Amino acid sequence: MSEAVILAGGKSRRMGADKALLKLGDETLLTRTIRLLQESGHTRITIVGREADLQNVHFLPDSLPDAGPLAALATALAQAEGPLLVVPCDLPLLSVEALRWLGTQETGELGVVAVTPDGMPQPLFARYTPALLPTLQQALERGDRSFKPLLASGLLRLAPLPAALASHLESANDPESWQRLTQSPERPKPSYQPVYLDLRGRLVVVVGGGYVAGEKLSVLFESGAVLRVVSPELSPELQRWHAEGRFEWHPKRWEPTDQAEAFVAIGATNDKTVNRAVFQEADRQGRLGNSVDDPKFCNFILSAVARSGPMQVAISSAGCSPALAQRVRRRIVEEILTPELGELASFLGSWRPRVKAALSTFEAKQQFWEAVLDSEIPALLAAGNLDEANRRMELRVACPFQAERGACDERFCLSGGCRAGRP
Repeated sequence: MSEAVILAGGKSRRMGADKALLKLGDETLLTRTIRLLQESGHTRITIVGREADLQNVHFLPDSLPDAGPLAALATALAQAEGPLLVVPCDLPLLSVEALRWLGTQETGELGVVAVTPDGMPQPLFARYTPALLPTLQQALERGDRSFKPLLASGLLRLAPLPAALASHLESANDPESWQRLTQSPERPKPSYQPVYLDLRGRLVVVVGGGYVAGEKLSVLFESGAVLRVVSPELSPELQRWHAEGRFEWHPKRWEPTDQAEAFVAIGATNDKTVNRAVFQEADRQGRLGNSVDDPKFCNFILSAVARSGPMQVAISSAGCSPALAQRVRRRIVEEILTPELGELASFLGSWRPRVKAALSTFEAKQQFWEAVLDSEIPALLAAGNLDEANRRMELRVACPFQAERGACDERFCLSGGCRAGRP
């Protein structure tokens, strides 16, 4: 049995409010800490210093009320059957990854304490054995309330915390630190530059399993990306897509490591705190990140796209009104980007290598294609006369006059006049 204790008996004087009950998304700090401990494999969780009517959680009153965390730890160790993982309830960035790391550290005879990269021991993020209890009791009898003498004694092992986990142990002790850790600085409204990305074979992570996540996935299915969905549950539609093998599913709550190798990460849950954290992790790594319907917490957005064959038109309102962008997209599809236009694009694309080989300058190529688009060739294709359209293109490509000038009078091509050297 893996045991853990949450020290939750502090007075929260500097915060001015009960830290354990501060809300982070739809959870309090206390219930979030309990969930993370459960997800990291701890089967017996005890709270010291606070009554809690919570399922599968034990409560212990402080044996020495108001005596600080040293006394609370002694209370917990007196009931422990083996090594006890200790964690406070004021770590808003705490993660399963950090808890699992601590759980793998050897305790030695008395215990092991995490040490942050700046060299600071964290005695409230540690694992202690019941053998430490007599030492704690002696310290309390002397009136000691600090961990400093214990840390200086050399009785405890010190475990360097990986740098990637350092931010996970930042505590919220006052309103300023709570604001800093849970709310990112206000970002200016972005001005987006339209680009097209080649996502073939690249990992795209979508966090969320509901309607919004489904909207984002539907846009990405044709991209050739490797799609990963991170969510404890999936909507019926996403369940069907997963059964069809359209994405890989990680049935769990999101953690930063879920997007460690992602080229793109999208936060598409109903929890803005989680969505912003997804973006922040991507941005920190220099990757593409998006918090849905939250433009200031995106370094890219997914546009509404109208398609017909190889033709694509992306429409964006820069996050101001996705509904308006979708309406414009529908109008473009209905009135401009018709199936015939897609067929024309495919036809012209098939001739590009020949034209590129025949014409050497950009200006000549541009004039050539403008002349083609102004000719009868688009109408021939729309009428289903592919053979005649190809014949007209063959004449244009072969014409010496157009090879020199970039355009010609088609009457001369069809009559052979320009082939005879007519200027």
